[in-house]
Amino acid sequence: MKFTRFGLAALALALASCAGENHYEQLADQVTRAIVANDMRPVEKDFNALARPQLENRARVGELSDELGALGAFKRTHEQTVAGETAGVHTLNAEFAKATWRIQMRIDSDGKIAAFRIAPPPDAKP
Repeated sequence: MKFTRFGLAALALALASCAGENHYEQLADQVTRAIVANDMRPVEKDFNALARPQLENRARVGELSDELGALGAFKRTHEQTVAGETAGVHTLNAEFAKATWRIQMRIDSDGKIAAFRIAPPPDAKP
């Protein structure tokens, strides 16, 4: 009986550790939240040196912040498996209260974000 309880507890712990967001979902969540807040400083370190200057375009970040704010509360991201996707490219869905947008994030060989794009999905109606 004790072994069964221990076995069930170990199984529950193992399953709990598998649940939750993967690293890329967490990273995309952080960047999306920074865009919504119109403050990229918390995630600057996550971008590579070539992509970092784009974060300083306050007008573009502000415009994107307004667009995302109109979608309601940000909920989460969920990574999608895309057949034939290039290595280092991650496609995710960003779920908001009123819509779901698509994120494409490219990670360089150092694990830094080389490109981050968030937009309505291709099948979205204008």
